[in-house]
Amino acid sequence: MTVRPFRLLVLAVALMIVATACTGGDAGRVPANPDNQRGADGEPGNTLTVYSRDPQLAKPLFTLFEQQTGITIRTRFGDPITLAEQVIADGDATPADLFYAPLSDALGTLAAAGRLARLSDQQLRRVPPAYRSPDGTWVGTAGRAHVVFYNTDRLSEADLPATILGFTDTVWRGRIAWDPTSRSLQDAITAIRQRDGDDAARGWLRGVRANAPAALRGAEPIIKAVAAGQIAQVGFGSHSYLPALQQDGQATNVAAKFYPGDPGGLLNVAGVGIIKGTDKQAAANAFVDFMLSPAAQQYFAQNDREIPVVTGAQPPAGMPSADQLKVPGLDVRQFEQLADARRLLTEAGIIATA
Repeated sequence: MTVRPFRLLVLAVALMIVATACTGGDAGRVPANPDNQRGADGEPGNTLTVYSRDPQLAKPLFTLFEQQTGITIRTRFGDPITLAEQVIADGDATPADLFYAPLSDALGTLAAAGRLARLSDQQLRRVPPAYRSPDGTWVGTAGRAHVVFYNTDRLSEADLPATILGFTDTVWRGRIAWDPTSRSLQDAITAIRQRDGDDAARGWLRGVRANAPAALRGAEPIIKAVAAGQIAQVGFGSHSYLPALQQDGQATNVAAKFYPGDPGGLLNVAGVGIIKGTDKQAAANAFVDFMLSPAAQQYFAQNDREIPVVTGAQPPAGMPSADQLKVPGLDVRQFEQLADARRLLTEAGIIATA
């Protein structure tokens, strides 16, 4: 997703307005470091190392955090799963103080491995239980809903099934595009497994496969294929990619169908956790507070078109809220690792290996 130059200005103005909204005038600020004390990693006490998701999304937020708090951020960007595995492999020697990435197969993997510290009750209370760790080691910040993109030249919303499970109908043969390797789809499969069982999830996958979907890598190629209308008229993916393309004048004949409360409309959450054993706890907590602040939540909605998860935060215009997208009865711990979803995809003959 492209970061546009005006984003920093938008967030800077928002921060000036709401910087004191959470905990008072010194919110997120840590004491100065007059003795130039350093952490175990040799960095000054007001320097944090954050392992993070997409730099285009994260860098503007990190820059404003630095400006607001005086804390310096050092980053390591990369594939979230690879970064999580590195933190686990490094153990207590990891240079990471914080981890900011998707829950699935990344943040959740760290939680399951016991590599995250428990957050404060005040931080946890700001996020509904559906979007935070049951053991209090991470909180969601914002998410991307799994949606169905459709070509508005060929279809209306009324033509789409009432649930994503309806795409096994033979009427959709040769009209679907998807990415079976995507975290978004695998999260949706995990939700179907939890709600309806393995047999139902396996049956859905086999039904969609029987409809000869076009397998493409990534949401943007799927949206572009739907816009062209030649190999697909509908496609599955994360909602936030469509506004980014349309802002550049592309895929203007594509719309997104949200499925609130349905496993196929699951909100794929990214979040933040503090690495257990960091000796920069105050600065790390300031970072978590910032990511849950009104300014950051507004930034997610207005600039990245993600759906914020903090209680009371408003979604982008025309989109459902995080509360509306909750799927009743789901255990968020099931999203910590997606091995079972990949197993079902393998059993259905859709991907080669689990």
